[in-house]
Order: sequence, then structure tokens, then C-alpha cells
Amino acid sequence: MKKYLPLLAAALALTGDGRVLVTDGYVQQDGYPADAYSLIDLDAYLSGSTDYTPVQMWQDQ
Repeated sequence: MKKYLPLLAAALALTGDGRVLVTDGYVQQDGYPADAYSLIDLDAYLSGSTDYTPVQMWQDQ
């Protein structure tokens, strides 16, 4: 899977444990682009950090 990064991660949701779900680019899934998601601590996100923890939304076959 090849990953492409945007210039800025977009915040999608705040989790119950204080992290932010962001879309941080897109990946190629079965030859089509699909959003790539990650989690990051709220304080780190607000300070501009890009220390994301990737979230795998599907498994490769």
C-alpha cells in the first residue's frame, strides 16, 4: 500500500481518551485512493505535531 500525505491533517473526531482521529492523507487500496486515518494526542495535534499512530481500517488480502 502506498501512502500519500496532505499538507495538513484534518481532525475528524475526538475520542473518549483524549485523542484526535485525523485523516492524514490517502493510501492505494485495490488500485483506488482511500483515506488514511491516524490517532494523535489532542495536545500534540494542537501544537502541530505529526507524531500520528496509524489506524488500519481494513486488512490486505
